[in-house]
Amino acid sequence: METRCGPTCIWEKCKCKCVIVCPLLYMYCIVRVQYWFVPSLPGICPTTSLDRSSWVSAHGQMCCKGSDDFPWRTMRTMACQPMTCPVPTLMSGRRSQQDLALIKELEKVLDSCTLELSPIDEVWPNLYIGNVAIAQNRGALRKLGITHVLNAAHSKQGSIGDQGFYGSSCVYWGVPAEDSNHFDLSQHFTAAADFIHKALKSKDGKVLVHCIMGISRSATLVLVFLMRRRHLSLAEAVNHVIQRRAIYPNRNFLSLLLQLDQQLASKRNIAILRYVP
Repeated sequence: METRCGPTCIWEKCKCKCVIVCPLLYMYCIVRVQYWFVPSLPGICPTTSLDRSSWVSAHGQMCCKGSDDFPWRTMRTMACQPMTCPVPTLMSGRRSQQDLALIKELEKVLDSCTLELSPIDEVWPNLYIGNVAIAQNRGALRKLGITHVLNAAHSKQGSIGDQGFYGSSCVYWGVPAEDSNHFDLSQHFTAAADFIHKALKSKDGKVLVHCIMGISRSATLVLVFLMRRRHLSLAEAVNHVIQRRAIYPNRNFLSLLLQLDQQLASKRNIAILRYVP
């Protein structure tokens, strides 16, 4: 089954033919992936009722599996016009341009990941990133020994969970984050890192951090944990994770991560200077 989104539709297919995209109208004609089959609708994701931009952020990165001629960059461009995607921060002028350059370098690193997206991956000892399907599969979580679940998409437009669903088998905590260019996820950075840290220190602790696809929101919070609690730089954290899972935080989250990286680096430098004779 193939559906065009309009008479002027221009199609681009990846090598594995799992995605058909109309770059002219910035919408999907058809998407066929492991867990999702979403027919063409004018800018609406029928599974979550998100607007087109948010849907691309939430679902787009999973669409292409096994392609080397249809990079994830194409998915990213669907969220905004080419060359106009902003750095969504309060910074401006020269500083903003410098940070945009750094963000683009991070995106190149993320683009270099050749892993296929799977429902769940262990990215740090006993720390997993996964999608909503695995988070709602209590049998699979029991087999993995998951004791704590951090839902980074705990919102009406995401996947609202609760402690009652998991019972006494898992400790649940939800972050009402939006995968968008305006949501300030940094307000949850400290609490999320502390939750993961405390969970991993508990007896037999294993943590699943998930959102909808396990690519942007959940990955961002795991990177924050590695930076705050394992003292990795942002570059080190990203390189570590992409060797184990395909991730792609949106530019807003990359900007917030970059700010955190700069803050932590400043603190480390101050601490070093205190011990310099």
